[in-house]
Amino acid sequence: MERHEYPGKIFKCPRGWCCGEVRDDGLIPPPFLAQHDCRRLKRIGISEEIFLKKIDPKSGHSYFQLGTGGCTGCNFFDPESKMCAIYKFRPLDCRLFPLDIDIQENALVWIAYFCPCLPSDEDLKSFASYAERRILPLFMHDELWLYANLPNQLYEEGKWKIIRSVHLPKPTRAAD
Repeated sequence: MERHEYPGKIFKCPRGWCCGEVRDDGLIPPPFLAQHDCRRLKRIGISEEIFLKKIDPKSGHSYFQLGTGGCTGCNFFDPESKMCAIYKFRPLDCRLFPLDIDIQENALVWIAYFCPCLPSDEDLKSFASYAERRILPLFMHDELWLYANLPNQLYEEGKWKIIRSVHLPKPTRAAD
């Protein structure tokens, strides 16, 4: 059983449903790759060929997703063990799971997609606070807004709920 640890509780995913159902054109899109992710994955020997360049239809900006090669399921998800082969180096999008970020009235909000394994709202809020301290600072500012604005079929079908507003980390001041 895959375990995602965060303060207070452990999120348990007994089936690896989301990772096993990722498809380039499916209900669950492949993970968004921030610049941070691309650098980390290259450092551990993952070929850039697996980075699928996409264009956001709303903004025209380009970004990368983890390609699936046209198959169902993430390339790094083992359906037998239900574990991620690159768990320690997984993309920021995966680290945020089961949360996602959306733009509502020109502000970023945390949302959670409906899933049988979804923790309580209190636990999701706790995880959001953790993510704001430890994960969001790894996104470039423009990447975070692009990520929040990308099309997603689960979102379009209304299979989500708002958790709370995103509290962006204060930018660190560059050394003079």
